[in-house]
Amino acid sequence: SSESAANVKPKTTGPQLIGDLPRAEAAAHATFVQIPDNHYQYGTLGRSREEGESMTCDCQYEHGVDDPSDACGHESDCINRLTQVECLPDDCRCRVYCQNQRFQRKEYADIEIVQTEKKGFGLRTGADLPKDAFIYEYVGDVVSHPSFMKRMRQYAEEGVKHFY
Repeated sequence: SSESAANVKPKTTGPQLIGDLPRAEAAAHATFVQIPDNHYQYGTLGRSREEGESMTCDCQYEHGVDDPSDACGHESDCINRLTQVECLPDDCRCRVYCQNQRFQRKEYADIEIVQTEKKGFGLRTGADLPKDAFIYEYVGDVVSHPSFMKRMRQYAEEGVKHFY
């Protein structure tokens, strides 16, 4: 009867969870070119002053004897890690065992590209990550301020609202 149909509550759905979204690597890669490193408009633009910022840390590590986290790891007292600067390969006493060169070595977490219903593509990790884990480096064009302003005007004229 129509009376009983009126008493049926519509099925409610909860928020869309990222873990339930379909993977979309192929579709995403058809819309952009993934680049491995930043592209600098000028050779000197945006370059880190690593040589002046990084210090030779006091960390010491003997492979097979010491705890691997002693090699500039998360729980170490590495001065560079504590100041959020990476150790330089030629300066670090821990050599190849240094755990504070994640950007330089591209030690990225396992990520997956997903397709959202309303906001295009997104990223999620393929596995649970520990607190403070390094996920990924965001790379792109590094441009001068005048070039940035020119792009902003161009994007406004074209109606582009989402850019990074």
